Amino acid sequence: MITRKALAVKRLIDKNKRVIIHGLPGLGKTAVALKMTKMFKVCVHFDCSVDYPYFNDIYKAYEKGFQSFVDLMVTYSEVNPFFEKSYLFVFDNIDCSDFFREKIYPIFKKHDLNLLMTMRSKNKSLNDIINDSVVYTLYPISYKEFFDKCDGGLPEDIITGHISMGKEVPQIIHDNCNRILEDYVALGGLPEAVNAFFTSDSVEEEIKFIHEKYRFYTLEKLMENADIDETCKYKCRQICDSMLEQMLEEDYNKFIFTRIREGITYKKYEDAIQFLVDNHYLIKVDDLTRKNCFKLFFYDCGILLELLLQRSNKRELNKDFKNLSQIIYQNFLVQELATSGYTPRYWKSAYTAVVDAIIDTVNGPIAFKIFSDDDLRDKSLDEYHKIAPEASLFKLSQENLLKNKKYFNLPFYAISCVELKKFQNLFLNVVD
Repeated sequence: MITRKALAVKRLIDKNKRVIIHGLPGLGKTAVALKMTKMFKVCVHFDCSVDYPYFNDIYKAYEKGFQSFVDLMVTYSEVNPFFEKSYLFVFDNIDCSDFFREKIYPIFKKHDLNLLMTMRSKNKSLNDIINDSVVYTLYPISYKEFFDKCDGGLPEDIITGHISMGKEVPQIIHDNCNRILEDYVALGGLPEAVNAFFTSDSVEEEIKFIHEKYRFYTLEKLMENADIDETCKYKCRQICDSMLEQMLEEDYNKFIFTRIREGITYKKYEDAIQFLVDNHYLIKVDDLTRKNCFKLFFYDCGILLELLLQRSNKRELNKDFKNLSQIIYQNFLVQELATSGYTPRYWKSAYTAVVDAIIDTVNGPIAFKIFSDDDLRDKSLDEYHKIAPEASLFKLSQENLLKNKKYFNLPFYAISCVELKKFQNLFLNVVD
């Protein structure tokens, strides 16, 4: 998985010279950057959080002249990088060094050198560098990648042929896909957790330890060098805490600001929400028709499940996984859509009808309704179809492929095909 991402980054560097890997702590930015060292003949690596004493030497050398700068770089790499076409300079954690931004980066930009940078948070002070570079965003490992590691293939290879013929997936294959999905939504996409799943002798204990470590570490490390004040950081923590409380309520409709503190309006928390969304910690799903009504989700369903289980135990709600599955599968659907480049929205009628996700495509809107059990009786899609008759309607469940005149029932794992260019045509042609 790391190799595939490193190859994608290398292609960007070959074409654009300057690339930034952006992603949350723990997603493997440094691992991908280090993998790049094997793809270039010469690679010089700096970590801005610890190597900043060298930056002053670099800047002073450059002030003396470009040759002095070159001579210094040769001492760091032990080989003259400028004699090789295949070379790369790597700067990790650029968001924690103002000196890099102000003094070092302009040198590499001026001379158009191959430059790979990593950062956790998109600080405003980095806007110039971000605008000058191509940003490659790292997300948690997807179900598709996890499936490939489990089964040695891709889920679309299994289901697209059956979908195009309007046939069910063979039951043994369908059951296997569902089993892998259940493992995935409980595990999530943290590289360390996924690696433990395949290598640890005590899988459950190891993964629980990893989730407990990252449920606080990720957010705190994200905010550590971010250019937001302490008040905003406090609001970020409040938002995440309130999200979990509301998700555990029976009627989870939207993120409600008055539940954080009485009399709170959207404007009071807008900066914190925007920070968490911009840095891919949370996904914001707007209500289709109502302003400032939205749901928030995490980019990693495994961390979310761990947080919900711990919170429900503290509140003595005794919720098991089946009771939480509606929330978890909502999160899974949203993260799959968001990481595939869609901006999902949800819809709620004046009464009880709810559509979990709606995306806009060249073929018109597609609406998804989640069914966490095998009971597919619900009129929500019918109600939504009254205001959007051009929409295509999909029910998502653990059931096999099924179609009728109104709906196409898809198993949850089929959402992994959503990023395929032929996704809409493939499904819509069968729905008829």
